Amino acid sequence: MNLQPAMRMQPRPWGWKRAMVGAGVGFTLFILTSVIVAIVIAIAGSEPITSDVGDAFEIAGRIARYTDERLAAIATGRDLPEPPLLKADITTVRIAFIVTPVYQVALIGAVIVISGRNIRQLIGDLRLHRFDFQTVWVAGVALGVTYIGVVLYASVMDAIGPDILVPESTVPSSVTRDPFALALTGVAAVCLAPISEELFYRGFLFGGLLRLGFWPSGAITAMLFSLTHFDPGSILPFFGIGMVLAWLAWRRGSLWDSIVLHFMFNGTSFALLLLTEV
Repeated sequence: MNLQPAMRMQPRPWGWKRAMVGAGVGFTLFILTSVIVAIVIAIAGSEPITSDVGDAFEIAGRIARYTDERLAAIATGRDLPEPPLLKADITTVRIAFIVTPVYQVALIGAVIVISGRNIRQLIGDLRLHRFDFQTVWVAGVALGVTYIGVVLYASVMDAIGPDILVPESTVPSSVTRDPFALALTGVAAVCLAPISEELFYRGFLFGGLLRLGFWPSGAITAMLFSLTHFDPGSILPFFGIGMVLAWLAWRRGSLWDSIVLHFMFNGTSFALLLLTEV
């Protein structure tokens, strides 16, 4: 398909200044919801742990260290150490994924307020009024490319890189131990994230910064997108995914293309989690 330049996404009317204000508001919302989660967890008396300990070898190692510390404490008359926490606190997991949709809806609200555009205008700006099924294959190809890239990066870092650069899943496997937490995760990660994050990052931020050119605006939004996943090992691969998402939104000027890829990527990850953990 030969795309005419007129079909490319053009700089959006709210401009780079409002986009930068939006970036600050998005960061504030991220911090605020994180603080709210921490406060609610403390009030509930839960442990602030959302992930189970790793494989059997790591579990055995922690138990062995605890045994050594306990024997040493008994021998010296010191207070006994607390036993290691090997499983995530499901209440904490539930709280985190109850608050996450609130953050996602707040992102959508921030776009509407800061852009100065009503919903109908935004739909027109981002060409969301029409869905073209003939372009879904492009998102499908992009899914294969991004997934292969993430797997290769993770394999290389696991083999030669420091542990901190090995990507960790942003959805803990502990959600599979609780049907309610699992349902909340599906809603947040598969249904709401593709819409809210694409509207905020690729529609609002990328579109507002596009006067700088594709590469600068794409790089800025991709970096912000990767940082919000809150995992050092995911910064580089998610930066690459962010650039691919920006390209999809830019190539036809329609946000649907990046939304579809985001939905496919998160949906595939969620399905693999179910297949490997349930």
